[in-house]
Amino acid sequence: MSIEIDVSCLRTFGGVPKSFPDERLTPYVRSAVLTVQALLREREPKNEAEEEHVRMAMGCCAMACALPVLNTFYLSQADKVPRQAALTDYVFHDANDILKLAS
Repeated sequence: MSIEIDVSCLRTFGGVPKSFPDERLTPYVRSAVLTVQALLREREPKNEAEEEHVRMAMGCCAMACALPVLNTFYLSQADKVPRQAALTDYVFHDANDILKLAS
């Protein structure tokens, strides 16, 4: 699969400030791309809308991994993170779920 995102996509998607260095975000972006690609395996999106949904899934995955680091070490109100995390409902999707969401 040739669909990928980069740090600038994550910055736009997540509203990550430019003061947060690219090299701190890059591992989360790369991990997210590989995770979503692995979930989809050989399944290719059928159109541009599905491709955009795959990019969104990559962005969500990257933000989910980077957010604790962003909140804990770099952004204000880090003391609220544990409570907010405890109140968050997480949904995990398999490859078929992602394709259904994309259509």
